[in-house]
Amino acid sequence: MALTLSSLGCSARLHQDRERRPQRASCSSYCSPGAGGLKQHQGWTLASRPCSTRRRTSQTVYGSAAFADESHRAFYEAHAPLSDLSHKKATKLAKKLRKQRENLFKLAASVPLNGDALNGMVAELDRAHADVLARAQEREDSSSSSSDGEEKDMRLALDAARDCEVAEPAGHVDDTDASLLVDKLRSQKKACSSSSTGGGFGHVCAMSVEERVRGPPSKVFVCEGKCCARKGAGAVRAAVEASDWAANGEVTVVSTGCLGKCKKGAAIRIKAGAGRPELITRIDESQVDDVLEFKLDNSFVQVAVPVL
Repeated sequence: MALTLSSLGCSARLHQDRERRPQRASCSSYCSPGAGGLKQHQGWTLASRPCSTRRRTSQTVYGSAAFADESHRAFYEAHAPLSDLSHKKATKLAKKLRKQRENLFKLAASVPLNGDALNGMVAELDRAHADVLARAQEREDSSSSSSDGEEKDMRLALDAARDCEVAEPAGHVDDTDASLLVDKLRSQKKACSSSSTGGGFGHVCAMSVEERVRGPPSKVFVCEGKCCARKGAGAVRAAVEASDWAANGEVTVVSTGCLGKCKKGAAIRIKAGAGRPELITRIDESQVDDVLEFKLDNSFVQVAVPVL
């Protein structure tokens, strides 16, 4: 009996102690806003610490759910324009539209639908299917043409590289060689000087005054192909730009692609005034002044005034 009463007394005290203890159901009842420190609560000394419990309110949950719905809807409603579709994607989309049309007729067979509404949807599907097929065909044609163009460019590049490595027979000279033009210029100057000493009106060089009527500005096209670049096209361009013709604004230097004279580089094309363009091959920087003088001087209209 004594043991029983003692046990009941201990149980009563434990029950009282349990009632005096703070309840941990509410985090805000014992957690302090700061970090560290002690807090008195109903006679108990508690070590306060930052609350690590994350409370999710209904508003937060609803907001995230709403954001997810909006993002999903924006993702599924975003349609890429037909101009951005590749040939593969356009073909897949055409297949999907055809299947959707078949499924629509199956649905109409099992569920009574309004005839006007059904015809309108079928017409829209047919129109979309035709647009997608046209886009797929356009992509296919463009891809085939671009591949053909790339093959052609590659073939031309290989041919140009092959021609660049093949050397012509020694001593072969044609009428476009710069050396031939330089020789013509020297012969002209020699004939000019000899006729001027004899006097008379036999040659324009015998005149004391020459009036040049300038035409449109001339252009010099410098080839920048790989073969001509190896054979000094850069130095030729620099020599043309440093010439007196370019300094006076009478010549404009223009860069151009391959001129088709890979075996005879470096090559330039001169359009003197209103005349037709002329091709000059095998030119180096030391011949630029003589070639320009020969070609551009002859492009002027010369008016001779006899010596009085």
